[in-house]
Amino acid sequence: MDDHIPAAAAWILHAGEWMYAKDDDSEELKRVSIGEPWELDWIYEGPEGFNKERWGFWRKRFKEEARNADLKEETRGYARKAYEKMVEIEEETVTGPGHAQ
Repeated sequence: MDDHIPAAAAWILHAGEWMYAKDDDSEELKRVSIGEPWELDWIYEGPEGFNKERWGFWRKRFKEEARNADLKEETRGYARKAYEKMVEIEEETVTGPGHAQ
C-alpha cells in the first residue's frame, strides 16, 4: 500500500476534477486511451469505468488509509490529501468554485 496509495493519490491530485466530471458514456472519455487501469482494482466490486460509485468508494478508502497506523506517515499524508481533494471537488460541484459553505 505504501507504493500504491501515492500513485493513486497522484491521479486525484492532478486529474481529479476531470475524473469526477466524466462518466463511461462521455465522448471525450471514449477518445482517451489510458490502458486498462481497472485490471489492478481488485478490492472494488462495483461497475467499471469512471462513475460516482467508484469515486465514493475510493474517497472512503483514502479516508481510511489516512488513519492506517500500519502505513508510513508519508503514505498517510498522500491518502489524506487525496481524500481532502475529493471532498473539495465534490463541494465545488455543488456550490461552484470559490464559494464557502
